[in-house]
Amino acid sequence: MDEDAQYHNVSVGATYDLPTRSTVYLLAGYQHASGMTLDAAGNPVAAPASVSDKGNGHSSATQWQAIVSVGLRQKF
Repeated sequence: MDEDAQYHNVSVGATYDLPTRSTVYLLAGYQHASGMTLDAAGNPVAAPASVSDKGNGHSSATQWQAIVSVGLRQKF
């Protein structure tokens, strides 16, 4: 392989407390992959991006991937 895989990541998060016992949150992440890696059969392929943990995430079909998560947390 000519070029080893490189991964560049950025992530941000924010929370906003509502007047009640609730909080709104926002999380975002982005990854760009470059270079080459090996697939399951040992063949060289372009490095895919994969944002999230391996157990729950899916690799992108391209060399970049972005995710956004928005939620509401209520305290009891």
